[in-house]
Formats: sequence, structure tokens, C-alpha cells
Amino acid sequence: MYKIRGQDDKDLGPFTAVVVRQWISAGRADADTLLLKVGEGEWKPLSQFPEFTKAPVSRDSGPPSQESASLRRNSDSRPASDSTPPVAFLSRLAVTSVGLGAVGLLGVTAVAGLVAGVLALKAIARSGGRLKGTGLAVTGTVLSASMLLVFVPAMSGLIIVPLMQKRQAAADEACLENMRKLNQALHIYAGNHGHQLPDAGNWLDLLAQDRLVVRDGAGLQCPSRSGLSCAYAFNEALSGLDPAQVPGDTVLIFESNLGWNGHGSVEDLADSRHGMQLLIGFADGSVERVPAYQLPQLRWLPVPTP
Repeated sequence: MYKIRGQDDKDLGPFTAVVVRQWISAGRADADTLLLKVGEGEWKPLSQFPEFTKAPVSRDSGPPSQESASLRRNSDSRPASDSTPPVAFLSRLAVTSVGLGAVGLLGVTAVAGLVAGVLALKAIARSGGRLKGTGLAVTGTVLSASMLLVFVPAMSGLIIVPLMQKRQAAADEACLENMRKLNQALHIYAGNHGHQLPDAGNWLDLLAQDRLVVRDGAGLQCPSRSGLSCAYAFNEALSGLDPAQVPGDTVLIFESNLGWNGHGSVEDLADSRHGMQLLIGFADGSVERVPAYQLPQLRWLPVPTP
């Protein structure tokens, strides 16, 4: 006689071996179900009871016939290798792998599903026929692997792209602040030198002499374009002029790759550093983001006011 511990941890029985086999056939008990043989006092997994790892033998209500006895003797004389195969239990790892793989298609648990599938396949291969579920294990492994190969890159893109955009926005803001300070330094210089802007040929040297800029300092760098001693250039058409006599929408400084003391005009503009925009500083002291298609419309030549 045997007792069975149910899923709610309640002890059921005692039952005969025939009833236990019926439970197995109905799927109500598997290899991990706890069983107690009455009189032994120790609960053990069902898979440790040899009497239940083989298919049950049917009984006849009457005494065995001579033919049945002959068949039984012939059966008993067969080698052990020809005996009835053991009852195979469904691998729980295989079922788990399918579940995790399916959830993994939504973006999670794919790694766990892949590991469970591989472990299930190994356990089934080593069980000697006591475990089944190879198809489920393969399905879970494929689902999980598909998620890793397809959905993980997609999810990474959803995370990485916003981070890159945030980083670019921070670089744009830092560059914008540098140009505001440089534009202000030019106006301070003009105020200290008879209302005249510096000579275009050495304008940064003159600003450095007045300690309005620091040579090779971070304030002259654009985070989007490293390697330049200065990432900005001076509109040479305004060299030595009074900024108060120049229309406010005239370009004063602009992004360029000319380096230290860089000066020039529209042909010396840098390639777009901020998406499809460049930062431009104007004679009125303002700094703006100008789209590439508007650059040809900028005023470069000063027209004195009446």
C-alpha cells in the first residue's frame, strides 16, 4: 500500500499499486511526486520506486490457462533488454523552456528559456527513456534563441537611440554656450578698443592678450568636432569695424574647421555638426541654430546704418 502527497501537500491514501499506476497513466502523478510505502516511513520521489518505472502488468480474473502460462514462461526467459520499456515522465524543464521562450518573445526571460531548454535536452538524453519532452525542449530553445537574435537588438536600439540623442543635445547646448561667450568677448574687446572689433588675421591672439579667451581652452571647442585648437571662425568682413554700426543680423562668428585665428566667409563654414544645423553668432550678440538650407540667406557683408 502507498500514500501519495498531493500538490496541496496533503497526504492521500493509502492506495494499492494498481491505483498508483492509474494515477501515472492519467498524468496525476509524475517522477517528482512524493510517495510513501506504508510501513517504511520515508517519503521518496515516485521515480525511486522500481515497481512504478515499468508498465503495469494486467491481471486475469481467472486462473491462467495453459497457453497463458506458456507465454509467461517464454516471456520470463527473454533477456532483460527485451523487457517492457520504463514509463516515461514529461520533463518539467522542457515545459518551463517553452513557457519562458514564449514570454521571451515579449522581451524578457529569453536567456532563462534557452538555458532551461538546453538542460532539458541533456536531462532527457541521460534519463534512459524515463523522461520525455524532447520536442517541447527544442521548441523552447528555438523560441528563446529567436528572441535573442531578433528582439534583443531591436530593444537595444530603443534604448541606445534615445541615449545618443540625449548626448547630442548636451553637446549642442555646450557648443551654443561657447559661442555665446565668444560673441560676448568680441563685443567686450570692441568696447575696450575704441569700439573696434579685432583684426581678422589675429583676432584670437588679441582676445587672449586681453584675457577674454584661454588658448586651447574648452570654451573654444565644439564637443561634436574634436581635434581643433578653435572650432569657430571670425567673419573677416567685420575686421576692425564698430559692431554698433553693423546690422544686427550680420554673421560675426561661425562654426568652421580653420582652427586658431580662423577667419573667412560663407565658403569656410563647417559641415553640419548638429544634425542638419550650424551655430551662428550675429553682430547683435545673439547665437542661433541655423538649418543648412537657410545658410545661403545669411548676411555676411556689413551695410552701415544711415
